[in-house]
Amino acid sequence: MNIQGLKNRRLFERTPCALLGDYNNSNHKAVGTKCYDISTTGAGLFLFERLAKGFEMQLNLITKKIAPLSLAGKICWCRKEATGYRAGIAFNKSLNLPLEALA
Repeated sequence: MNIQGLKNRRLFERTPCALLGDYNNSNHKAVGTKCYDISTTGAGLFLFERLAKGFEMQLNLITKKIAPLSLAGKICWCRKEATGYRAGIAFNKSLNLPLEALA
């Protein structure tokens, strides 16, 4: 199958961003993260540790207009990369604010 035959599985448009933040890991230790894209229903994250699918987290992001923005959700996927891990989180509740306000 070629690239044109692949479907984008995301139902909502993502907005690229470079937001810093943190979450509490399974040891209840605050761990830094970087959000690289966000939609009304989820976000893409760079992590320094592997998180299991289904891991529930409270993500706290620092934005220009809302600091911190706290979002509860679950990890949908997590995969190893050269410098850490890349993961996707699905929020428990959809965001009710314009995504442009976050960048």
